[in-house]
Amino acid sequence: MKKAADEEVAVVDSTDITVSGDGTWKTRGHTSQIVACTVIGADTGKVVDVEVLSKACKGCSRWKGPRLGNAFTKWHARYSQVFTENHIGSSDTMEGDGMVKLFQRSESERGVCYFNYIGDGDSSTFLSISACLQCGENVPLSKVECVVHVQKRMDSRLRKFKKIWIKKPLR
Repeated sequence: MKKAADEEVAVVDSTDITVSGDGTWKTRGHTSQIVACTVIGADTGKVVDVEVLSKACKGCSRWKGPRLGNAFTKWHARYSQVFTENHIGSSDTMEGDGMVKLFQRSESERGVCYFNYIGDGDSSTFLSISACLQCGENVPLSKVECVVHVQKRMDSRLRKFKKIWIKKPLR
């Protein structure tokens, strides 16, 4: 992913890059226990960074027996290296928190500043990202709406409008 970030910088000839970001849920709706957030370079289309957040640990739920004693201590010492629970809070905040982590480490791990953000219209995620520390601190992050998501929202609103008005007679 560092190589993908370097390629993006080479294409735009700047460390200030435009990225598309979104989160995907393991299950539908905002009750999922796991979300994967991804940042993709707008010009190369390559994945620049990924963050997976989980509210539950499958390994811990598999442990049968008391959570004390020598056997548990040995198991936990070995398993804690791959512990997967890394989010505390509601499922609604997972995508925003994951994207904030990606934006906060952009400069230190990728050597870039995410200057423009192409989003899916989720205003809470953009607000979370905007509130986090940005590269240069005086440079505000700008948001560009993804045309596919705008089209999807418009289509669903037109379908709803049609469903309501098709039954009413015209005068």
